[in-house]
Amino acid sequence: VIEPEMSDDEGIEYVSGAAVRQVSGGHPGGAPVLGGTLQASAEFVGGPSKGEVSWYRLRGGREEPISGADGLSYTPTADDFELRLRVAFSSVVGGDPVTVDTQPVGADAGFMAELNKQLGSLLGKRSGEASFSVRGGGGEGRVVVLSRDKLKVRKKGRVGSDQTL
Repeated sequence: VIEPEMSDDEGIEYVSGAAVRQVSGGHPGGAPVLGGTLQASAEFVGGPSKGEVSWYRLRGGREEPISGADGLSYTPTADDFELRLRVAFSSVVGGDPVTVDTQPVGADAGFMAELNKQLGSLLGKRSGEASFSVRGGGGEGRVVVLSRDKLKVRKKGRVGSDQTL
């Protein structure tokens, strides 16, 4: 059982030691990558059963809750590409939530090698594009469309849902 730390300025510290790190895929401890696993950790007054964890995407200054992401580990998906993630720790005993933000989610080395190969073939052309079908960690399908001047991530089967990165 973790005893609360007291501070004259802040009162009881209900959540302490909040952190998030990359534990698989990419470089452990480095920036998050698609398909890698992030591990969050914190100490809660009253023990782990007194804590709640929520994950968010940070897009345009807004927090977007990630459906089903309420545990200590999370695997970034295509929806997270080039966005920062936020993990919020709350104590059911009280106090304000404590948040930790990640670096922007990137792609792993294998994906980047294939992307660079395709880019190289496009650079010699005046126009054209290449498309890749990808599946995120949650199983959702996406299409990555690459041209000379932009990269788009499109949800499969949806017209007009491009996200230019």
